[in-house]
Amino acid sequence: MIKKKKTYGAESTVICIIIVGITLGIYFNSLHGDFIWDDKDIILKNSGYLNDWKNIFAVFTEPFFGEVPFYRPLLIVSFIIDYQLWGVHPFGYHYTNVVLHIVNALLVYLLVVTLFHHKYLALFSSMIFAAHPIQTEAVAWISGRNDVILTFFSLLTLICYIRWHSLKGAKRIFAFIGFLHAFACVLLTKESGIIVLFLVVLLDCCFQPDLPRPAGGKWKVYSSLIVISCFYTAVRMKVLGDFGVSLAGEDFVRRILDVFFIYAYHYYKDCLFHPDLILLSKQRLH
Repeated sequence: MIKKKKTYGAESTVICIIIVGITLGIYFNSLHGDFIWDDKDIILKNSGYLNDWKNIFAVFTEPFFGEVPFYRPLLIVSFIIDYQLWGVHPFGYHYTNVVLHIVNALLVYLLVVTLFHHKYLALFSSMIFAAHPIQTEAVAWISGRNDVILTFFSLLTLICYIRWHSLKGAKRIFAFIGFLHAFACVLLTKESGIIVLFLVVLLDCCFQPDLPRPAGGKWKVYSSLIVISCFYTAVRMKVLGDFGVSLAGEDFVRRILDVFFIYAYHYYKDCLFHPDLILLSKQRLH
């Protein structure tokens, strides 16, 4: 048994090294990039703001982007920390982006192996995530870090939620607290992170319908997420002085519906071309 555990641990270590090595190799050249586009407005033109540690707290209570209806305090917190470490040297900012992307690739591996209990499927999924061209802008562009941070907290939210089902006692409580905190950080990173609430429901419907849980467990989770979302919305309105976008007209309705149509379309495509994945997940969970 001990030998088997050591072998499994060694294999997992090798897999993690492969993920780190390939991801770093893909984005190594981005470390030599400069400040471009919004980087100059957000970082260089706000050097005095980013140089003050006190603004780590102030960014949660006052708008940073002026009249632009964005409330993304965790992004600015990351830039404040980077500024203290690197000043106006772009290498450090790119380095942070690459490190975060590597961590996300490892979290994708952890999420898939937790759902399917299949290391090589998890490795393959992680490699697709790490190398997919759609990630290029988020990783190679400093201001694109928002999506990298959003991905980090979204994955953490889902992993904590899955772990919450299997743990007991104090560990279960800590997993649930971590789950709620991770979701709050999702919202504080980017407004579109609200979709994670629906991903949690989707996770329940497709992957864990038969797992035992306390009576009312689902609604305790869903109501907690809704309360956090409402509190976030209230804070956002307080800081920005308004909702941030017009609530009237066809444009607002179209924006809301587009989000659901896009995710529904990709979910339909995944189920159409990979129907065996849901069946595999149910088999692995039993």
